[in-house]
Amino acid sequence: MKHLPIPVLVLTAIALSGCGDSKDEPEPRPAAKTVVADLVFIYRADPSADPKRAELVCPATNETSRPACRVLAGVDSESFEPVPPGTACTELYGGPETARVVGRLDGRAIDSELSRVNGCEISRWDSLDPVLGALGLEQVESTPPR
Repeated sequence: MKHLPIPVLVLTAIALSGCGDSKDEPEPRPAAKTVVADLVFIYRADPSADPKRAELVCPATNETSRPACRVLAGVDSESFEPVPPGTACTELYGGPETARVVGRLDGRAIDSELSRVNGCEISRWDSLDPVLGALGLEQVESTPPR
């Protein structure tokens, strides 16, 4: 019978020690992010359209029953920040839609104007569009790649 060199046996043992059996439990999922919000969304399909208004109140519990609160929890807070001056944005017009969001989000004051006038603004809009949809405000067809 041929014997394997010790380094081969050691490497094999190390490799096998990382293998689990089917009884291993999966990693626990992180808890869903909770947002505390009291926001008003004012949406206009175009400048001449009547504004549509929706209020979103999300309590400080994980028992959030409103789908819009769950959607808002997945939104990057930078979406509410204006595009920094001097930012290079593609000159791509996405449509006449506008929205204003005012209120409080996680203890912070929000007063945000949204539009689809260029690539930077379209990106901000697209990140908040699912929230608009969850509130029953009109969602915009996705914009072609920029």
